[in-house]
Amino acid sequence: MRVAIATLVLAIGCGSAAPKAGPLPAARCAQDSYFDGQTCRKRDSATAAIDAGAKALAAFEIETAVDHLQRAKTQGPLPLDQLKRVHEQLGIAYAYLGKESEALAEFDALLALAPGHLLPYTLSPKATFIFEKARKRARQRARASIDVNWPRKLEVEDEVPLEVEVIADPKKFLARAVVHVRKAGSKDYGQVPVDLSKSKGRVVLPPVAGTKPETLQVFVTAFDPKGNEVLRWSSASRPRDIPLSYQPPAPWFKKWWVWAIAGGVVAASTGAVVFALESEPPDTIGASADIR
Repeated sequence: MRVAIATLVLAIGCGSAAPKAGPLPAARCAQDSYFDGQTCRKRDSATAAIDAGAKALAAFEIETAVDHLQRAKTQGPLPLDQLKRVHEQLGIAYAYLGKESEALAEFDALLALAPGHLLPYTLSPKATFIFEKARKRARQRARASIDVNWPRKLEVEDEVPLEVEVIADPKKFLARAVVHVRKAGSKDYGQVPVDLSKSKGRVVLPPVAGTKPETLQVFVTAFDPKGNEVLRWSSASRPRDIPLSYQPPAPWFKKWWVWAIAGGVVAASTGAVVFALESEPPDTIGASADIR
């Protein structure tokens, strides 16, 4: 009887144990750097060269501008904003030099990164004419894009699987990605690298756990084989939310398995009592004696 009751108490205690939270990925780089899926890169590694090139271009020192901007390319890999600026400024410079094929190549690379990009209308027709050619060419191909999916109706005690899929990659520059994740209210994002060489990658985040609903915030950056940032899915300032619901555990006395065990305990105890009663020796023993 005592053993059965102890078994019931132990089962109740084990059944009510809360899931353990696993740590979310940590930030891999300092604030002035970014993670390209393999290592940390300085955000401003080419800023000085790009600024010098843009200044020379504005002063119509075209050859000097090209020198600065080509040097900026060698100081990469570059984050997306710098990469777009280099391609734009080089395209304009080559157009001013009358190098149409080089200008087209730079504008084409720019539009692969930012299909909706426009040049300032104040620029010379030398540049805008070639840029329009590049735009017509870009409209004939799909935009590079990725999609990120996860199961719906997740709870705080669940693992969170994320699938990063390449939808279109006309330039074949999507080599790897980085998933940035944090719990809503946290300051910093952690990073998880994802291989995109097979057009689809998967990561599994640990349970957040806890005793209230939570929200994970995510965005994704993608990189070419050289480590240049070429695509963003959402952003640090406007991440996507993954809601995690919380279901309070039922009181132990409302759980079906508790009463199933309790029923077994009662049945076992009743059987033991019946056995004990039926097994006790009688007060008298029936016998006959023959006295001669």
